[in-house]
Amino acid sequence: MTSSVWLVRSCRWLRSASCITFLVTAMLVRRLPGWRRLLFPLAGAVAMVALHLTLKAAFDITPIAAARSGTGLLLQALAGAVGGYVLTLTKPGTPRAEK
Repeated sequence: MTSSVWLVRSCRWLRSASCITFLVTAMLVRRLPGWRRLLFPLAGAVAMVALHLTLKAAFDITPIAAARSGTGLLLQALAGAVGGYVLTLTKPGTPRAEK
């Protein structure tokens, strides 16, 4: 398999994991708007860990070699958390209308 084909397939998995966690987080943030800056980085970290653990359990592969160790997996989670934090900085919060 060429590296470009592998990259496209890996991106699909990452988009799926991120989409699920960020969607759930967006629903939580509507109810808890003050927790926005904590919940989105947490969702990014959870997405990365869930992605790696799911791929390992389902296909017995670890696409990113660094994630084979506990430290590497922790650093991948940190990268997901940074991505979630950047999302909070770039996407403005939508204030919910009070009823």
